[in-house]
Amino acid sequence: MRARALLPLALALGACTVGPNYHAPQTPTDAGAPFVSATPAVATADQPPADWWRLYDDATLDGLVQQALTENQDLKVAAANLLKASGVLAQARAGLQRLSELVSSSRADFGVRFDPVGERLTLVDDKGALVSDDRAVLVVLDLIAAERRGGRAALPVTTTRVAEQVSRFHGVQIDWTPTSLNGLYEAAAGDDVIFAGDGRAGFIVPEFSRSIDGLAAFARLLGLVARTRLTLSQIEDRIPEVHLLRRSIPTPWAAKGMVMRTVVEAAGDREIDTTDGVRVVEPARGWILVLPDPSEAVTHLWAEGNDSDEAAALLDEWALIVEGADR
Repeated sequence: MRARALLPLALALGACTVGPNYHAPQTPTDAGAPFVSATPAVATADQPPADWWRLYDDATLDGLVQQALTENQDLKVAAANLLKASGVLAQARAGLQRLSELVSSSRADFGVRFDPVGERLTLVDDKGALVSDDRAVLVVLDLIAAERRGGRAALPVTTTRVAEQVSRFHGVQIDWTPTSLNGLYEAAAGDDVIFAGDGRAGFIVPEFSRSIDGLAAFARLLGLVARTRLTLSQIEDRIPEVHLLRRSIPTPWAAKGMVMRTVVEAAGDREIDTTDGVRVVEPARGWILVLPDPSEAVTHLWAEGNDSDEAAALLDEWALIVEGADR
């Protein structure tokens, strides 16, 4: 009985085995070809055109892609300009380093470096140290005022108020001007103006010219330093230290009016000066100037205090007022 029961099972298993005559089916010769549509206009194996997005015939998509391409080009231009500016800055620093070494090693009274068009000059003292723009305008003012002993000097409102101390000592009065060159030139046209400077290495010597002239300033400086028989570092050492800080805050164009109104309101009964922007005088602390940029969505702040900590505190305090004005 047991042998009879196993016989059908063995026959069933045997029916499932593959016989020796089995052959695998052949793959069609065109099975490896790319998929194509019965309508080539709908799908194709060709590479898409350069302006592939136009295949969608969507005006909105076309506009977005065009905007992206335009701004991408702007970014490339900006990156290229930044790279160029970095190269120019590195070259200028290398040139100043060579000038510093030359001045100190030759025991010269001072050295100058002109900008490419000869309008502005950077000063290096006899020790080879670079004189900042804030200090340079004070040095030249001190030399000219000490010789003239009277008259007026024109300076932008962003200039340190140490200039008042220097000019007052020599009997010279300061005319504060807007930060634009036009405002400075108008003030420099006065008959009794003996000097003007823009605070950015630009000097006006009225005897030579009523506009910024680096060569004229250099010639005047040569005579002044020679007559004082002092080196530039000695002249600078007699001028009080400056504690002037700057900051720029992004400001939407639509918010600039509100920012200035908020600053005036925050000033309260403190003295304000609106020669350019709003300058608020903080009694016993210093002053703060809030000036909207005429061409960019930015507001500039200048703060001067009795020391660096006071200047930083003023700058932080008024920066919060400016930042909170458009909220």
